[in-house]
Formats: sequence, structure tokens, C-alpha cells
Amino acid sequence: MKFWVSVLEFEAKTSNFFRRLVHSRRNSDNCRERSLHLSPNATPVILCSQVSSGKTTYRSSTSSGKPTLLPKMNSPSDPSSAADATKYVTKHLSFNWTVDFRSRTVSGTVLMRIVRVLPGQENPPLVLDINGLDIRSIIIDKEEAPFKIVPQDNKYLGQRLEIVNRARTLDFSVHITYSTSSHSPALQWLEKEMTTDGQVPFMYSQCQSIQARSLFPCQDTPGIKSTFDAIVTAPKETVVVMGGIATSSPEVSPRGDNWMVYHFTQEVPIPSYLVAIACGDILSEPIGARTTVWAERSVIKRAAYELAEMEKMLCAAEDLCGPYQWKAYGVLILPPSFPYGGMENPCLTFVSPTIIAGDRSLVSVVAHEIAHSWTGNLVTNRSWEHFWLNEGHTIYLERLIMEHLHGSDERQLLLSLGYAELIDEVNTLGPESQFTKLVTHLDGVDPELTYNRIPYEKGSLFLYFLEKKFGKDKMLGWLRSYLQHFGGKSLDTPTWRDYFVKYFGQAAVGDDIQWEVWLNDCGMPPWVPKFEADSLLDPCEELIQMFQQPMSAVDAENILGRWTTISGIQHELILRKLNEKPPLSHQNLGIIDEALKLSSSGNAEIRFEWSRLCLRAHYLPALDSVFEFLHGQGRLRYTRPLYRAMYEWEEVRPTATEKFHKIHRPKMHRLTASFVQQDLHLV
Repeated sequence: MKFWVSVLEFEAKTSNFFRRLVHSRRNSDNCRERSLHLSPNATPVILCSQVSSGKTTYRSSTSSGKPTLLPKMNSPSDPSSAADATKYVTKHLSFNWTVDFRSRTVSGTVLMRIVRVLPGQENPPLVLDINGLDIRSIIIDKEEAPFKIVPQDNKYLGQRLEIVNRARTLDFSVHITYSTSSHSPALQWLEKEMTTDGQVPFMYSQCQSIQARSLFPCQDTPGIKSTFDAIVTAPKETVVVMGGIATSSPEVSPRGDNWMVYHFTQEVPIPSYLVAIACGDILSEPIGARTTVWAERSVIKRAAYELAEMEKMLCAAEDLCGPYQWKAYGVLILPPSFPYGGMENPCLTFVSPTIIAGDRSLVSVVAHEIAHSWTGNLVTNRSWEHFWLNEGHTIYLERLIMEHLHGSDERQLLLSLGYAELIDEVNTLGPESQFTKLVTHLDGVDPELTYNRIPYEKGSLFLYFLEKKFGKDKMLGWLRSYLQHFGGKSLDTPTWRDYFVKYFGQAAVGDDIQWEVWLNDCGMPPWVPKFEADSLLDPCEELIQMFQQPMSAVDAENILGRWTTISGIQHELILRKLNEKPPLSHQNLGIIDEALKLSSSGNAEIRFEWSRLCLRAHYLPALDSVFEFLHGQGRLRYTRPLYRAMYEWEEVRPTATEKFHKIHRPKMHRLTASFVQQDLHLV
């Protein structure tokens, strides 16, 4: 998943915690608080009413009384989940949902097929993760099951749903009737004015990393995978799509002509964070035999043009990784508020409209999400402490796909750009930040607050380092073997390392690899790459030097001539490297923009880097363009750095705060708005 979230504020609060933690858990293999959205209404649930002599008594209740607070430790395998895979695992989920835009809820049932892992005389309680769900009834094998809801010590984890299991078999079913909260962190509800077309409201889910528990009761850990099927009822003016395969055409609901019913299935086991749904006024256009693009009506043609290479990308990925196992691949262009570049939901990637540049220059995002069909979705990190296994491998594979399509120079440019991003991220977080490690420790830490570019760029650089050491052909052979061996499974870093050493033998054991430094040390990695694209990098360096020298209006034509002979990736690399250097003069900024029209570029990456350059130089003429860019999209990767830069510019700070409150915040995703409040020091 391509997105960028800084953690500077959180880092300051947790630095002492991590100093202790890093010494105690250095070699282990193994915040934002959310309000507790328990239903304020009297709802028939079964709650814990009494604790005595170490035993818990349950009773059925229709009162609004609160459950007894009994904080428990989370599963030792995943500090971000209460699920314990040593006791139970989910094998299949059957959803029957109704999407209600008026109440902003998804309600209905989930039927879970659960398997008890270890036999024994007594069944332990079945513990599921939830967050703000209104649980109305639970039935196990056709009998009502007592349960209790226990708030977690850390509010961002939600609550534990503890169910008394009286099943007589190891393989049993759990039927739960429930509703989400209207404030479910997994769901973004958009009024019609917040969509691109402005005609019909829109809803989409974002479950990564730990928000699936606010959409349905589940073992909300990437270490457990299951298949699913779904029946979804929604208003007739909307279309429903999910991260699965539609099994039939929509039909009129028995509840009335104003509702339609959709059917989906996902036959490949997936973790809970990959369950995805969207509902709005969207339509589709086929790209290839297996590939489709979805978007709002005014966007669909531009999206289809931009993503015309999807089928080629999928074939390139198959050449590298083996057969695609998910049957179909689609991309849904979401409304502008989507906070990420893309989300690799199986069969249907959700992407930001910022990837539509008009010249196909940002389609590497789609290559990244296609790569996730193998690295992340098929082979998955066991917990969010090993997130680099998902994203580092996916960045590595993404650039191999782009090389397969456009040649080795393309890959080398992307590697160079990624290395510049890594330097920038380490400088932003600080070289001593615990979040610059590949393997992190998340006891008591909200994983959503730890997202940054380190797992992506440091992780992929480690794989590129190993490629340079062992040879590209051998590394590609290992990659295919790795995907075949761990396909359908979840793993941690020690398991990954053991398999790598087993594959390469004694050559992978030597000290020259510096395993511990790469995996567990803070800051930059112990290797500086040499990129093999001098013929493409040299023109970039020449323009960087030119932009830093005193300029006059007569230089504009020369600038334009040089700029138009190089690629969009080179443009992005030039601007990113300029942002690592002292601010440009106001005169140079004016001449450059007059010649290149960067302040109105259709390429979001160019627009972002140019906005950063102008804000760092306190260049007032660019301010309107910066606010226009912020108002037109809500991607965290762009929004947070620009607001932070405006906060640092004291003269502009009040204007930025006012624009945020009056114009930008009403259209932002809840996560984006929350972070920008921190960036502007409003909380």
C-alpha cells in the first residue's frame, strides 16, 4: 500500500518507552486513541454481570448496563489483536449486510466457520476483536451463546468480544447479528457534495491495519486468513463492489424496489484487513481479459486511458512470480478524500484519483498494487511488526515490473528516487528513531501511527542489496520459490530469514550481510547503492545545478528545452533532490514556474514537490496554488508535509489554520483531518 504518514509527534511521546523496549526485545521475533462507540441504547446483549472466585458469571441482559471491566493481555503472536491463533482460527466468513446512508451504518449478520486448534476437555472462550459494534445476538451451532464485551487497555484496540463456546465439535459455526457504529473507523461516508460528480453519496472501507474490527467481529490479525462470501443490500441509485468476485447480476431486494442485492465471493484465504467494500454511483470499463477499471461517471474515460497498461502489468508480474490466483483484477478510482495512494484489496485495488496525471506517468502505483497480489495478499506479514515483509517486497517487485515493461533504466531511476525518499524519511524521523527500523515493536503502540516510508524503501533496498550480492537471476529464483513456499500463509522476519539462508546456503550466513544491522538498527542502512543509469541521472544533476544558480528571464527557454527532453520520473527526482538543498531564490522560482508551469501540473508528485520548494522558500505567489492543490485531494503523503511547512512559516500559519477549518477539513477523511490537527498544533 503506497502512502506516507509521519510519526514525529508520536515519536516524542514514546521515545522513553522504546529505549526500554529495544533492549528487552531487540532480537524478538515477534497513539492515537479512539473513542469507545458502545451503543447508548438498550440493546439485547449478554454481558458479564459478576466476577467471583476467579470465575465469571454470565447472564442475558436487555438493560443498558456496562460490562464489567476486565482488561486482558492480547495474543502473544500479535500485540495489535486479542485473537489467539493457538486456540481458534477462522476458516470462512459469510456476510449479509445492508448499507444504510441515512444512519451511516452497515448492519446485518456474519456467519463464521471457526476451527478449534487444540482439542481438550473444555472449550476456552472464543475471543474476537471488535471496535464500537452493537452486538445484538450470538448463536453457536444453533444455540444462543453467552458473551461479554471487554474494553481493551489501549482504546485504539477497541474491545474484546469474549464468547462462551459450548460447541460439541472442533469445527463449528458462530452466527453474530450486529451493526456498525455511525462513526466506524473502517468506513468513510461521503455526502454527494464530497464526490467528484456530486450526484449520489459514496461509502468506502479502509480496514488496514486494525479497523476491520469496526466493520465486523473478527480475529483482526494478518496472521489468520479465511475465505468469504457476501450478500449486500444497498440503495438502487448506488452500485456495490467488493474485494472479491461478483457471482451474479444485482437483483431487486425483497424489501422493496428502492433496494438492490449484490452477491460476492472470495475463494482465496485473506486476512481481515483485506475485506473491502465500496458503494456509490460508479461504473466500469474493461481494460483486458482480466482487468477492469471502476470510477465515477465523469472520471471513467480518463481512468481507462491512464490504466491502459494494466493487463500488461499483470502479465509482467506473472512472468516474475507465477500464475495470478485471484481470477480478476480491477482498480476503483475513489473520490479525492481517499488518504492513500492505493490499497491492495484483492481483486479490486482502491486508488486515489491523484494517480491520473493524463500522461500515465504515475501508473507505478498500480504496478505496486498488482505486485501485492503476491507479496502481501498471498504471502503476508504475520503481524504489523513485520510490515516490511509486505511493503519492502512489493516495492522491489513493483520496480521489477516497471523494468519488465520499460527497460532497466526505468528501474534504476525508480531506485534512485526511492533512495532519495529514504534519506528524506530518515532525516524527518531522526536517525535514532525506533521507527526507522525494519522490524518494529508494537506493544502498546497503535500501528496506524507508525506508518512511514521505511518499510517500503529500506525494505526494498535490503532486497536490492541481496540481489547485488547473490546475482539478479538467483534472486529472482529465490523470489519465486519464496512465493510458492509461503503462498496462502503469514510469516515473520525470523522465518523469512531462515528460508533465505536455507535457499542460498552458507553464502547467506557470513557477517558481510550484516543481518542485525539491516533488520534491527535505526537510521540509514549500512550500504550506499550505486545506480546504473548515469546517462539518465546526469541530465538531472545538470538541471539541479542550473536551478540553484542565479537566473534571469533569458534562461527560461533553455530550461524548457532541457525539461521537455527528460521523463516524468526524472522531473520528480530533480525536484525531490532540490528539496534536500537550501531554498531557491524567489527570482529563480518565478522564472522556473513561468517556463515549466509546475504550479498547475497535472502530475500530483510534481505538484507536491514544487509546492514544498515554494513553501520552504517562503514564496508567497505560490500560496494560492498550494491551497488549490490541498483542496483538490486528501492524500496523506501530500497533505501532511504541506500543512507542516505552512505551520513553520509563521506569516502563513493563521491562513493555513483558517483554510483547514473552513474549507479543507469538511472534505477530509477522518484520519487525514486528525493528523493535520496535530501538524497545526490544534490538539
